[in-house]
Amino acid sequence: MDHGDRVERLVMLIRRLAQARQPLPTSEALATTLGLPGRETVYRLMASATDRGLIVVHRRGDGRVCAVEAPDGRWRVTRAVPQRACLRCRRPFAPAHRVNFLCLECGAFAARHG
Repeated sequence: MDHGDRVERLVMLIRRLAQARQPLPTSEALATTLGLPGRETVYRLMASATDRGLIVVHRRGDGRVCAVEAPDGRWRVTRAVPQRACLRCRRPFAPAHRVNFLCLECGAFAARHG
């Protein structure tokens, strides 16, 4: 299988994940799913797909991939946000952003009661 075929397979896999509303897996998981030798190969394929205009890669401040989307915006897949314990009730929740430390219920309570 040549480089172009690998790029196409990666883009198709990412598009299917977006359409199924699944989170973007790690580079290691993508490599395993596609039968590639390692995450470095996935990095190279993503760079090639970006250069060819097949995908747009969004990165966090530290350079890690946080989302991949179609150039026309028809689909987008993001990394899963790890769960954390709410600082008020201690129940696990998936924050909408890395600076959220209260679950929705406790956040609403805090907004009402100051």
